[in-house]
Amino acid sequence: MEFSGDFLTNWAERLDRSDEFIEDLQHYISKLTDLDLPVIFSPLHWAKLMGTNYSTLNLLLDNRESYYTHFRIRKKKGKGYRYISAPNGSLLEIQQWIKVNILDKLVFGEHLTSYQKGKSIVNNAKIHVGQQIVVKFDLQNFFESITQDRVFGIFKLLGYNAAVAVDLAKACCINLPQRQGKLYKNGKNACLPQGSPASPTLSNLGAAMLDLRLLEYARSRSLNFSRYADDITFSGDIQNKPFSTTIGYITASEGFILNLKKTKYVQAGAQQLVTGLNVNTKLSIPKKKRREIHTHLHNCLKFGPFAHMERTENFILYYREWLLGNIIYIQMVHKEEGHKLRERFDRISWL
Repeated sequence: MEFSGDFLTNWAERLDRSDEFIEDLQHYISKLTDLDLPVIFSPLHWAKLMGTNYSTLNLLLDNRESYYTHFRIRKKKGKGYRYISAPNGSLLEIQQWIKVNILDKLVFGEHLTSYQKGKSIVNNAKIHVGQQIVVKFDLQNFFESITQDRVFGIFKLLGYNAAVAVDLAKACCINLPQRQGKLYKNGKNACLPQGSPASPTLSNLGAAMLDLRLLEYARSRSLNFSRYADDITFSGDIQNKPFSTTIGYITASEGFILNLKKTKYVQAGAQQLVTGLNVNTKLSIPKKKRREIHTHLHNCLKFGPFAHMERTENFILYYREWLLGNIIYIQMVHKEEGHKLRERFDRISWL
């Protein structure tokens, strides 16, 4: 939405506003428009921009927990589950509006590769190819560590006034249900839910100061650094390796906790994996993973996909999509091999 100086002057004259008020208003507008963000003057104005009633928006935000579906999925590696809180209905539409109109317009540094268009685990891993040592740290309960208060601060820092920032933060955060002995029951404990379309970018913003401090530490020791969601990676010469106590102190002081059980120091003589990719001498997907997909394709072509699953008792939900996703994943790193796999996939009869 465009706001001209003449419009503001005429508006101020009609309401008998001071020059100081107009100057503050112009500063507010320019700070947001400089970032190509929508200008929102108040929660009422935000409701109008979204095409909804203000009282309806208020009622929704006050009862946001009822707009979530909670479920869990088993983690790909290790024990335990990943807990998902997926928004639905009007709340999902609001979060998508925030994502498209505000969050998708923000740009991040090269060291951060997660949840960004045009970047992937490949960008994250290639930073660490051919290093004497790779050191990996894991952030525990990453999304839950980013509280509603922090999200409020993010929207304030972007330029929104307090009243708008409060409602934007409420729309993006949730008081989580009780689980694993933890109880989230008030506004101070509200945090980013896994499952919201707004959470990925907000998690990047919520960890921005952590990234800056870790990047500064890496540079002081001539190390490479990257973060992909909750995975932190350093690499470089062995004598410069990062100290886990220092990383633990930095993360804790920024409101995050290291999962010390997942800390790994891997020298060049062993298999160095970064977000699942081998980085010892060149970027590659481990042969075991690629052989697995080759075997699936061979058996699908020989026996048919459904007979193959029955023979192996390996019933994978959405098997066709799973197999294609893995082929695309291989194609990202091994283009020629992935192209040949895709050709074989296209010959499978799914009837």
